[in-house]
Parts: sequence; C-alpha cells; structure tokens
Amino acid sequence: MTGLPEKDTAWEPQLHHLTTYVALGCAALFICLVALHFEYTPDDAYIYFQYAKKIAQGKGFSFNGSTPSYGTTGPLWALLIAGGTKLGFTPYAAAKSLDFIFAFLSIAAMQLLALEILRNKSYAFLAAALFSVDAWFIRWSGSGMESSFAVLLAIAAVWLFLRRHWILSAIAFACLTLTRPEGSILFAIMYLRMLLSERSKNERTMSDRLVPLCCYAAVVSSWLIFSYFHFGKILPNTYYGKSTGLPPVNDILPAVWAIFKLLAATQFPLIIVCAASFFFGDRRLSWHDKHFLLAWTVALPVFYVLDGVEVVSRYLLITLPFLIICGVNGLQIFTRRLHLPSKGILLLVLAVMTVTIAQNQILYWWVTKPHVDNFVIGMNNSLKPMGRWLRDNSEEHASVFVPDVGVIGYYSDRAVCDIGLVTPELGIGFRGLDYDAGMLQRKYDAVVRPDYVIDRSSIPERLSSSSLVPIMTRQFPGLSITHTEMIYYTLYKSIK
Repeated sequence: MTGLPEKDTAWEPQLHHLTTYVALGCAALFICLVALHFEYTPDDAYIYFQYAKKIAQGKGFSFNGSTPSYGTTGPLWALLIAGGTKLGFTPYAAAKSLDFIFAFLSIAAMQLLALEILRNKSYAFLAAALFSVDAWFIRWSGSGMESSFAVLLAIAAVWLFLRRHWILSAIAFACLTLTRPEGSILFAIMYLRMLLSERSKNERTMSDRLVPLCCYAAVVSSWLIFSYFHFGKILPNTYYGKSTGLPPVNDILPAVWAIFKLLAATQFPLIIVCAASFFFGDRRLSWHDKHFLLAWTVALPVFYVLDGVEVVSRYLLITLPFLIICGVNGLQIFTRRLHLPSKGILLLVLAVMTVTIAQNQILYWWVTKPHVDNFVIGMNNSLKPMGRWLRDNSEEHASVFVPDVGVIGYYSDRAVCDIGLVTPELGIGFRGLDYDAGMLQRKYDAVVRPDYVIDRSSIPERLSSSSLVPIMTRQFPGLSITHTEMIYYTLYKSIK
C-alpha cells in the first residue's frame, strides 16, 4: 500500500529533522497535558468500574450485582478492567492506567500506520505529532473510558490489514467492535476494499477471502449469542438511550454542522489541505490509499446523523487518526502538484504544524481544561459525597433512583435505578417526557419505589415535599462543555 512516495531531495533531511523533533516534543507535551487533568473521570467511566467490580466478584455482567444488565457500550473494556481488578488493583486504578498506556501506544501505532500509507518518514512523524496534540484525544486519554483502547485497536486493525495479515486484522476488528460497536462499519469498509482489490482477485480464492469474515464473525457472534441469552438483547442499553432514530429533515443539517465543528475545532488546517488536494491535486494519485480512509471518516458521522445520536467528541476519536493521515497525504499531493521549492515545502509544513498545534493548545487551555477542572470539583463536592453518605447511612438493601448512575453506584454499593441504562423498564414511565417533566411528575414511581432519590436540576431542592425530604444539596459547575450553567444535585429520602 502506498500513498505518494517522495523522491530523495535536498530538503528531505531538513524536513525529517523538523518533523522528528516536533513529534518527540508533541509526545512529551501529550504526557504533560494528560497528567494535568488525570483526575478527570466522567460518570460513564464509573459505570465501567462498577461492572468490572461485579465481574471480578463473580457476579457477572450486572451493575447492581443481582439482575444482569447490558449497560456498557464496550464489554471488552469492562472485561479488561475486571482483569486488572482480579490482579489486585482497584477498578479506578486499572482503568485509568490502561487508558493512559493505550493512549500513548496509539501515538506510536499512528506513526507506523502513517508510514505504511504515506511511505515517507517525515510525513509519518508529522501525522503522529498532529495526532498527539489533538485536544479531544488529550481530553479523553486517561479518563478511564474505552476511547483510547478503541483508537489503538482501529489503528492496529487497519495496519494489519494493509500488511495483509488478514486473520489478525479480522480479530483486531472484532475486538474493536466489542469495544465500540461502530467499529463494525470500519471492518465492512476494509473488507469490501479487500474484495474489490485487483491483487486480491488475482491471488486469493473464494475460501481465502471468506476466512477473515469468518474469524470476525466467530469472535463477535460469540458475544452476541451470550448477550442474547444473558440479557435478552444483542444491543446495549446505551444504544437505545442515545439513539432516537432517523431525525426530521430539518434537523439533519444542524447535526452535520455540529459534527463538522467538532472535527474542525482540532484539525481545521488538515481538513482544508485535504479538500484542496482534491480540487487542485492529481486525482489519479493514490485513490485506494486515501479514499478508503475518507470513506470511514465520512461513514461514521453519517451513521450518527441518520441514527439520531447526539455526538460528543469521544465518539469521533476512532476516525481521528485516519482524518489526520488523509490531511497529511493531501499536504504531500498539494506540495508536489504546486511544484513548490524546497523552502516553500518546509514553510508550508511548518505553517500547518504551527497553526494546528496553536489551535489545539487554545482549545485545550480555554475550553477543555476549565471544563475538566470544574467537572472534577463537581464530582468531588457533590456526587462522591452523596455516594459515600448512602454507603455509610442507608440500609444495605436500600434502592436509589439517580440520573447519573456511575459514581453513585460505585461509591454507595447500593442498588441503583435510572431511566433506561441500568433499568430499561423505567424508560417506559418516562416515555414521551424529558427528564425534568418526568421527575416533576415522579414517573419512576410507576415502576419502582426507591428509598432515595437524587435529582439534577438548575433549581435546588425543587422536588422537596412531605414524601421527599432533602438530605444533601450540592453544586456542580460545568456539567459539560456546552452546558456551563450551575447545576444542583439534591439527595432526598423517600417517605413511603
């Protein structure tokens, strides 16, 4: 597989030195920035911690340790954390450590994949450098989520595919699917490309072409069969909670624009360069080498839009390495097509690096870092104390209704219920209502009568009544990047 190989030129050693030193500096910067917000751990990560804890205790895939529930997007990530827990680590320590290790390995893997496609060490180092400074990638690295592991699997799977290690590649794709189900789209694109490849048509028999598909299907179907008989479903509850189906036509363009803004927020220069290479570059060059990557970077957002998923930056990370490689490949094509002199090439590469690094540093320090700092304060001052209070002051068999189940379930060690993630039957009571309306009408009482209720609102103690007695109210600043208003969590005792 080749992208656009460069011939030996007088400027190549200079470019190689420049990109090598920049890549090393960016890798060091990545470690420092992740360390600055390593305490950042979203509630979804605690959901994984809780499942891993129960698995390690021998209670299976169950959030509450009694009834099986499919509340994790990536079962393979939960199993990895459970493995670390069995070795004596806490789920928190196991997940955070693995996440950081996989994130750092992803940078090294990115350099190998870029070299395989671009066939130029200088541009491969450039791709790895721009990947390592991406503000979204930095934000989620070390968070305890499955994102970094999924990114590493996606890079490894494609690299193995390009090296024609079909079986290993299929297994890697299967592991990616069991970490992020959307990975199945990437496997379908790569498998289709293998079938359409002229080399594959000439060298491989039909049975040879079916082997990767069978390996992939064997791994994935094993989990699907287990999931069907254990949970009664093959898709996680997270899918039903985040997917709303095909949106109205008027909502499609805003959804596309929202995704574009997320990608452009960190990689706008490369997006421009990649687009320019199509309009001004030689369109005969490297069709198979670049377009299959672009197909993936487009297919995943299209899937999210058509499925009505509200996209956050974490969902797009598995497309990020391929978007960057396409952009760098566009830079290669663009510079060759314009016949830039040596100095011009160096200045263009330096300009792209400088603008991209500056853009991501501004986003990190002005947007990401303030948010994660506020989020850590909110978790430490509100949800964690509530979870510990429930653990120390409630009966062992007490039940808690809560909108964010992860940290409360992990710290309280009490049975929790929510609107669909852990207890999907509660979603029936809230059908057709948003969270606020359902809470004000106490729709959860139609299914379960919890001993305690935790409410999330911009109005403190809004549910206070003779049957719901406030115990603790805490502020939570900056629950998300897009919602910066002050939120109040209130813990109530339910008087039955």
